[in-house]
Amino acid sequence: MEQVAKMKIILHFISLNIGRQIVYGKNLIGEFILSLCYYFIQFIFIDRISSFSGRIGNYSRDEIHLIFVVFVLLGIFLNIFTHSIETFFEKVADGKIEPYLIKPVSIWVLMLFGWCKPLNLIKLFILYISAYLFVSLPDMSDLKLRWISFIVAIFCVFIVNICFFMMFNFVTFVTSRKMPVEYFHEMIYELSFIPIGIYPSNIVKWLLFMLPMAFSASLPVSLLLGKGEWNIGYFLLSAFLFIAMTFISYKKTIRQFNGLGG
Repeated sequence: MEQVAKMKIILHFISLNIGRQIVYGKNLIGEFILSLCYYFIQFIFIDRISSFSGRIGNYSRDEIHLIFVVFVLLGIFLNIFTHSIETFFEKVADGKIEPYLIKPVSIWVLMLFGWCKPLNLIKLFILYISAYLFVSLPDMSDLKLRWISFIVAIFCVFIVNICFFMMFNFVTFVTSRKMPVEYFHEMIYELSFIPIGIYPSNIVKWLLFMLPMAFSASLPVSLLLGKGEWNIGYFLLSAFLFIAMTFISYKKTIRQFNGLGG
């Protein structure tokens, strides 16, 4: 019964946020056009670099394209939820979050869905179709068994990215000042369209536990293509560590929250 009630709340938030995005339809269209131009310029840049030799490391040109497509689509999907987390903590910093906290809604549901951007799924679908039609990708017809590793890795990527946003934003509970988490996350996430095989193995081993977001697109694609560069176990362990650190940091910071804002 509790799960049904929680699902109704989530669906209510989603419908409410769809309405918010529709009200600002021109902003939505403008954002989509600008982001499409941005990704197109990025793609041309990466395509030109890989075209000089036809490869980057042990990745072919088409495999580089695949990493970039995963990078773009995953970034759009993450933004659906990270926008909600950012807005939540902006309200915390402004001292405007308490009216939301007195409602019978889990704070985790509120952070993830309270101000999410569900219509970004339309952008995700359009870019997916565009990539399928216009971007040359490697033949993946014989990779059935590797899809499981890819899907598990993408799930781990989603967890570590969301946990990163939450953990560092939890500082706002203590300082009542909004942290520039989105900026730092973007800088780290941008590294993920670089093939993981290019990095020295010692650096990768440390980053997989400290900043796994840097391999958000490259490691899942490496697993899908069977490059044998890294075992998925590293990513699973990293995801569990990030979940544990998120809950610990939440419990420590929420006790110092006074609700007044900065």
